[in-house]
Amino acid sequence: MAGGREIISIHLGQAGIQMGASLWEQYCKEHKIGLDGVRKEKRYRQMEKIKKNDDNQWEAVHDQPKPLTPDDYVENGDNNEYRAPPRKSNDINKKQSQNDKANGNSTPNQKKEESKSQHTDLSDLPKSLQARIAESAVFFSYNATNDTHCPRALLFDLEPNVIDDVSNSAFGGLFNPAYTVKGKEDAANNYARGHYTNSAFGGLFNPAYTVKGKEDAANNYARGHYTIGAEELEKTLEVIRKQVESSEHFQAFLFNGAVGGGTGSGFGGLLAEELTSIYRKKAKVSFSIYPAFQISTCVVEPYNALLATHDFIEHNNITVLLDNEAGYEICQKHLGINRPSYFNINRLIGKVSSSITSGLRFPGSQQFMINDMLTNLVPYPRLHFMTCGMGPILADSADDVYQINEDNITISAFRPDHMFTKYHDWDVQTDRYMGVSVIYRGNCSPKACNAAVQQLRTSDKVQLVDWCPTGFKISMIDKMPSYLGDDGLKPTDKQVVMVGNNTAVVRPFSTNIAKKYDLMYSQRAFVHWYVGEGMEEGEFAEAREDLEMLLMDYNNSNNEQNTDRVGDGDSSDEDEESGDL
Repeated sequence: MAGGREIISIHLGQAGIQMGASLWEQYCKEHKIGLDGVRKEKRYRQMEKIKKNDDNQWEAVHDQPKPLTPDDYVENGDNNEYRAPPRKSNDINKKQSQNDKANGNSTPNQKKEESKSQHTDLSDLPKSLQARIAESAVFFSYNATNDTHCPRALLFDLEPNVIDDVSNSAFGGLFNPAYTVKGKEDAANNYARGHYTNSAFGGLFNPAYTVKGKEDAANNYARGHYTIGAEELEKTLEVIRKQVESSEHFQAFLFNGAVGGGTGSGFGGLLAEELTSIYRKKAKVSFSIYPAFQISTCVVEPYNALLATHDFIEHNNITVLLDNEAGYEICQKHLGINRPSYFNINRLIGKVSSSITSGLRFPGSQQFMINDMLTNLVPYPRLHFMTCGMGPILADSADDVYQINEDNITISAFRPDHMFTKYHDWDVQTDRYMGVSVIYRGNCSPKACNAAVQQLRTSDKVQLVDWCPTGFKISMIDKMPSYLGDDGLKPTDKQVVMVGNNTAVVRPFSTNIAKKYDLMYSQRAFVHWYVGEGMEEGEFAEAREDLEMLLMDYNNSNNEQNTDRVGDGDSSDEDEESGDL
């Protein structure tokens, strides 16, 4: 498997950043990268430099950093709290400038060549390690100067609290501080707030990869899109440009965020539009938390979700729908967690997102790339809203469970109670797939996987639209997703993730967004807050009409005769003319 197919992750708002916290912990565990960005098998570079210690035992010349003890902590002012001494910075730009000062002045071209050689020259490392670095290069940039890995990620928020929580945690040093964007005030978005305060991510992120705004979005799409968010757009694009230029074969953007808040919806749509203009041929895949039927985080959620969907229809290539209601039910029903938190939901989402990109990172008998997802799941550019499911989902304390084989885990992934979007009144006969990707990971037999998919189709547990008789893309990756210990999942040797383009998405769009929007907008409630930020009121009607056309497109795709709205009129006219003749 060749490396150099980089993906840049963009985490927007509180929801996106805290989704990313679980996601990056998942990536680190799978690639054996520590909390400070150092690969856990770092002793590879010290194997030829060993000596006998005082106990006459062989050891590496340069010992690994020892874990902090209570004696290593210093008192934090008068707050009666204790904090570890500052960690070594992972700011690549800062370290490079310090090296330049120590070595004397260099011309810009010399600096560029030196920086390039430091980051890409791996010839002095063992070949097995070069392969592992190539696997992690999809999401991590490797800095040979200090032998660390830094996520290819941008953290953006219009208020500082969540980014500060990540930066001050054990993983914060892994991310470049120049690639984070944050503001100074609260964005009034309560999604998962506080779950990652002082978490294990303080040493992971480099502060150069964060962007910070000046004011909060206040759950207002217009503030994130037209006023406050627009002020940070140029800085954000500059950070992304640096990330892209440092990549060898950049492939796609991976978004994480919630469309109910102001930052994820407003700035998310604005950024997607700009990236479409600048990087037109690069795919944009979004894991978006959409409003649930019974759970809401803010009053104006229908407005924000509608306007964000209007942007995503045009500028996203794939949008994977997630909602908190489905996540709660999965945790309660299958993991036995009576009062699940957003932390538990994000842990599961991290498993799904990791599997979707596993084909880029790990070997397998049948690979799965981002372009494969686009080709097999998106029949028309507008119809790119996906449903995802995972199997098995078993509590770590479960004793009596079904047999873990390819047949059973495949069936479980397609069950509505294993999907991350809540579908009320799921009907196999009418809820049909236009394309399905099935990603197997672990100890799976190719023959058994193909037989499981075939049995699924013949048993009428899955229905495809009439005009797409094949419909399935099967991928098999050798490496299982890592278990983090606190995710509540029972470790197994097989796992499958399903990503499908199902016509059932019309129901959450209709009930959770369109109907709620219609009720609020009929009274013009809260509209003045959007108009006051420079947004034209006509955009509401335009977005609502676009959503209605999207629902019509999905309904037409479920019919045998006509699938294209533009072609419907032409074909009907031709039929009438032929009938007259």
